[in-house]
Amino acid sequence: MSSRLAHPSSPPRDGEIHLWRVFLGDAVGLCSRQARWLSPEELRRADAYRFDRDRQRFVAARGELRRILTAYTGVPSGRIELGSSAAGKPFLLSPGPSLHFNISHSGDQALMAFSSDGEVGVDLEEIPSESRLEDLLPTICSAGEQLRILTLPPARRARALLRLWTAKEAFLKATGAGLQIAPDRLEVDAEILLGEGGTTRVRWAEALHLSELYRLYPLPECEIRWQASAALAVRWTGTPHRIQWFTGEDEESPLPHRIPPLADASDARRVGPRG
Repeated sequence: MSSRLAHPSSPPRDGEIHLWRVFLGDAVGLCSRQARWLSPEELRRADAYRFDRDRQRFVAARGELRRILTAYTGVPSGRIELGSSAAGKPFLLSPGPSLHFNISHSGDQALMAFSSDGEVGVDLEEIPSESRLEDLLPTICSAGEQLRILTLPPARRARALLRLWTAKEAFLKATGAGLQIAPDRLEVDAEILLGEGGTTRVRWAEALHLSELYRLYPLPECEIRWQASAALAVRWTGTPHRIQWFTGEDEESPLPHRIPPLADASDARRVGPRG
């Protein structure tokens, strides 16, 4: 399947989540064109990166974020004002706080989530060809999660652990806690390990009331199409969220029939809770 999808004509409506996958393979070219849009604070953050490639990817991702925000708000990219929370989460200062968003990038890819009715968090991690993720098991997982992962066949453990990691990162970013909270203090429902769609929950023992405010959406599309693990966390409104995918590149390889294709504004999938 090949598709070239334009920007949506309006921000997500209540109950909708817009997900954008952005390719940063031409980070040098994107950086040179878009650095002029970034704020002094964003440029300072970019300069803190040790390697040029990482700096260019950061600038490119922030530039693409501003380009998409311009499509939603009508404000020129260089005039969009962004703030940042204590944990580093960006938010819109001008033209107003009604549009919530979050961004994650890994390697040559970025994933951005947009919502009009509540905080969102998203995390994307490229799947490494060779991984020692299991060394991180005690750092990422609760005791119960460690046992569940260790019951899996060895060949499936690293992928399952990466799914857990992205889910917890997305939740922590949505709540604004960031990495101030150790991931092993959170526990995600077991179905996250399977790599399927739907919704699931995260439990934070010290803040169960906060846990109930959010739902997690695993994003198996990213594993199948782009070789990256990803998850979305959204403020739960009590009704299913309608998730719409957007991308600006030509997609060459088809998805298996059980995974919905990337959707344009008229073709979205509705995702509901599992209970």
